[in-house]
Amino acid sequence: MLSLPSYPSTPLRFTDTTAPRIITYNIQSLPHYSKDIARIYESLREYDIICLQECFQSMWFNSSRIQRQFGENFHIARATLTKSSMKIIDSGLIILSKFPIVTTEFHPFSWYRGVASDSLAEKGWLSAVLRLPAGKLNVICTHLQASYTAKMENMSASKKQLKEIFRSNLKPKYPTIIAGDFNMSPNESRDIIEHTGYNVFSGMRPTTYILYGDDGGELRCEAHQFHVRCRPYELDFFIASPGVMLEDIEVINYGISDHVSVSGKIGVSNSGL
Repeated sequence: MLSLPSYPSTPLRFTDTTAPRIITYNIQSLPHYSKDIARIYESLREYDIICLQECFQSMWFNSSRIQRQFGENFHIARATLTKSSMKIIDSGLIILSKFPIVTTEFHPFSWYRGVASDSLAEKGWLSAVLRLPAGKLNVICTHLQASYTAKMENMSASKKQLKEIFRSNLKPKYPTIIAGDFNMSPNESRDIIEHTGYNVFSGMRPTTYILYGDDGGELRCEAHQFHVRCRPYELDFFIASPGVMLEDIEVINYGISDHVSVSGKIGVSNSGL
């Protein structure tokens, strides 16, 4: 069982006018010929902290394109392939911040069962400590393994990976927000983080639509053009350490991906950390 951790005595404190806005967005298979980075920038540039998933680096797409579009207003942290990796592509995780990035670190999952295209990527979590005016904040961006089938053994992979993140962050040095595509529902994640003191913040609306075929295979439906047979799933949300609040949660469809984005305003509860 994951035990209740201890936390710093000095919490972050914001006013309504200084509270940073954070967004998480699975932008679906970037690089892709139909993806327009300028459009992504125009959609997201008003946010202070941006957590992206499926922003992969390839031979013809690299962080320089992100740097050119976002670099003037954002600091950038990304996860590249680790030296020991046997994977073909990186994790696809990027954190963009208008606040200085103090440290960044990528942690590949130790437990991993590759399924379909997931088997090609080095999945894990990207951690970045940001220096905000109110203090330091640790932001974790992750994309847990998709099930791709309705089989229970595949669905359990994402749960094991989320537990791994928490085992490494039970005693965080700074207030922590975990953002991403969890490939599980908020309620499923609550079952895992019970007794840790962390809380789930979601928009309580579907963030993607999935159609399972007769063979159990998965078909992702475009979030803005989903088929009537596609079932709604809420897979994208935030998890935060005690005392950290995410308010004004919004689910916004920018029409870029088979997922929609989830955003919120970062605050701190009266009880502190």
